[in-house]
Amino acid sequence: NEVISAARAAGVIVVAAAGNENTSGPVSPADCPGVVKVAAVGPDYLPANYSNCRNIDVVAPGGEVVPDDLAITVRDNQTNVPPLCKGSLGGRFFSEEYGVLSLDSNRFNLSIEGYKSEQGTSMAAPHVAGVAARMKSVHPSLSPAEFDAMLANGELSFDPRSVGISLPSSIASNYAFHYGPGIIDANKAVRAAAARAGGAAPTAVVVAQPSALDFGELTNSLVLDVSRVGAGNVGVRAIGSNASWLSGSGGGAEGLGRYTLTVNRSGLPSADYTDQILIDTTDGKRLSIPVSMRVGPRESVGKAAQVYVLLIDAITLQVTQQRQINAASGTATVDFSTVYPGGYYLVYGTDLDNDNLICDEGEFCGTVPDLQNFAPLDVRGSNLRIDFAPLFPDLSGLGAKSSSADAMAGLRGSMKRRHSDDARPVKD
Repeated sequence: NEVISAARAAGVIVVAAAGNENTSGPVSPADCPGVVKVAAVGPDYLPANYSNCRNIDVVAPGGEVVPDDLAITVRDNQTNVPPLCKGSLGGRFFSEEYGVLSLDSNRFNLSIEGYKSEQGTSMAAPHVAGVAARMKSVHPSLSPAEFDAMLANGELSFDPRSVGISLPSSIASNYAFHYGPGIIDANKAVRAAAARAGGAAPTAVVVAQPSALDFGELTNSLVLDVSRVGAGNVGVRAIGSNASWLSGSGGGAEGLGRYTLTVNRSGLPSADYTDQILIDTTDGKRLSIPVSMRVGPRESVGKAAQVYVLLIDAITLQVTQQRQINAASGTATVDFSTVYPGGYYLVYGTDLDNDNLICDEGEFCGTVPDLQNFAPLDVRGSNLRIDFAPLFPDLSGLGAKSSSADAMAGLRGSMKRRHSDDARPVKD
């Protein structure tokens, strides 16, 4: 938060991807105060099957390379996970041509560089960052606060329904949850910035920071800053919550200012609790700030956050398929479809340093059947179903583990995860 605040103070517009888990849970750094949170849409203008939702500031093209009905099931007995954003939207087209052309390289062979068709909110966020840069080129003094106000007012985006796109009722009924104000419009945004360069201030809007409050297991009090940006007299008409365990105080003239929110866990059974703070403004708009807390300790067995499961061809050492799971409970079931008969290594692990390689030293890592009996699996059918019970970690990193060094000698460079799950066999 300090780094983001310093960047904004220096005039930097901070943009981040909303995440690719199709959930509404908090994401860092996208949900940090002062960050523009970007979700993704596919080529049909509908929310991308993988894109996260909630507190979205704007959406942008993220690509659709693989379908949303991937043959993957994860049943890891979790009871406290963020809900899915949406179910299958159906009837959509997916192929390499619908991806976003992105730079691709191999850190083990720097001569292998080029472009690759990808999908993800990491493809959507650069669209917005590029538009922001273009706006700064015509309006050099454009501040992050001014950008935020223009974004919230819809001056930089469009509603897909305005160009004849029909939204499923499940999406249209909760439009802002998936789209925020809409899809980024580069031409409209740059023209708006050029107009502001003449000195016109954006229309006033009420904003709240942070965009979500998570008290976790131990925190009892957090602050919420409600302020007005832009020109005008808009203020807060009402602010409140239906959560019996949440109380607040503070604020000032016109309902703006700093609020202190406090939770009371007394007498509550162990569980995760979620609700929202609703802020109604005098211009008829409503802000929703998700609030969450935990009563009692969480189950920590096998906790490994996002785990990538790679199916690697034993002959070519190529990753043929990938699955991404949340292994917080230590057990999970993963299905791979359209697996050609042959030998495959199955490796799973985290990518904490985000270098697209799992099983670096210090990262959660494991193999099937286990590290001591690591060998290719002989697959005879067209489908492969693996039950992890439990997921055993090797916190030293698989490549550094002496007991498996010989088996892993030629495989280490193949543990490159993709930006998204892919159900298709890899083509040479």
